[in-house]
Amino acid sequence: MDKVSIFIDGFNLYHAINKNHLKKYKWLNFYSLFNHFLRGTEIIENIYFFTALAYWNQGKVKRHSIYIKALMEYNVKIVKGAFRKKDKYCAICKNRTKTHEEKETDVNMAIYLLRGAFLNEYENAMILSADSDLVPVVKEIKNLFPDKEICIIIPPFRKAELLKKCANRTIKLKENHLKQHQLPLSINCKNGDVITKPIEWS
Repeated sequence: MDKVSIFIDGFNLYHAINKNHLKKYKWLNFYSLFNHFLRGTEIIENIYFFTALAYWNQGKVKRHSIYIKALMEYNVKIVKGAFRKKDKYCAICKNRTKTHEEKETDVNMAIYLLRGAFLNEYENAMILSADSDLVPVVKEIKNLFPDKEICIIIPPFRKAELLKKCANRTIKLKENHLKQHQLPLSINCKNGDVITKPIEWS
């Protein structure tokens, strides 16, 4: 069997879904979704979800934390980055405002992709992202491990042209994929807790 490791850019996926009519599909079941994309000899070895908590918005943190707990019940490994405050200049009103910028995700993904390749955790890697910052690490893996295959899963409303050029194959994530691969509305946890999909995500 060919081992497959999956690397999910949570921030990239979130913004692809949240800005469009697809935000009702945030309760996504990655294990089911990626099993749908496997070929005959492939088996999932690891699923890594790279994310960060929007600490300044406690409502978002609560919903995000519920989702993370749900994913962990399906053996998804969570890798947390962070948000940093950033000054943003408005050319129209000539003022500076404070905003938040997500950090560490692309670096964390690069580290886990390279580590997995060197430890032979996978024969094939699936990367759910359209972030061109990942192009150098994909190219380096292809250079160091030419027998390993890289598949790019492109989020909705994203193009990922640079990533597509250095990948072995690509798959476009469509609304039907999101719709068909949702977590159960309620999940009975191994520790006896019950996780329920946030009502705001319905």
